[in-house]
Amino acid sequence: MAPGSSPLEIWHHDLVMTGGDPYPYGFVRLDLTYRQYLETVLTTKGARGWQYLFADVSFTNGPVEHFRENAHRMLDTFPEIFPGHDYTDLRKRWDDRQ
Repeated sequence: MAPGSSPLEIWHHDLVMTGGDPYPYGFVRLDLTYRQYLETVLTTKGARGWQYLFADVSFTNGPVEHFRENAHRMLDTFPEIFPGHDYTDLRKRWDDRQ
């Protein structure tokens, strides 16, 4: 992490359960800096599947499609529950994926 060097890449790994058997979906690269990652963890309160808003993976992809409802529920309820956080960027990412 030297000045002028490329920022670190942030990757997410998920072990999705399908039919009771572990399905190793693998690693997906996130479109976030490390600082953005930490800020987003706090904003999303670690809600399951928020990472896919920052990944080049479709919510209609079998192993991750059940995270679609989690992300949608989070974006519908969190702004009301946590009015001190700005969910505009996350909502835009959601809308862009629909």
